[in-house]
Amino acid sequence: MINVALSGVFYPDRQLAVSADTNPDDVARPALDYYNAGSSIPYDSYIMTNGYVWISYIAGSGKRRYVAVGPDDGQIDTTWGRGFLIRNIFFKQGL
Repeated sequence: MINVALSGVFYPDRQLAVSADTNPDDVARPALDYYNAGSSIPYDSYIMTNGYVWISYIAGSGKRRYVAVGPDDGQIDTTWGRGFLIRNIFFKQGL
């Protein structure tokens, strides 16, 4: 698991679920809300876990929220939108 502070704005190209954690099981933990295609999601960190890259932010409620933005496959062209560059991971880690 990699957890890095990196801020930005992500623009999904499809509907993405908002979660209270990074568990991708929609049955055990249903979505809290959704972002629609073309909306903007400001984030302050990301985490790579459970097979996905998740952006994260503090919601208006003061609670941390997570949105999966693509598979954890090291590719920049497999995210579900634009605004998250996986190459920043390698830069931040000095690779």
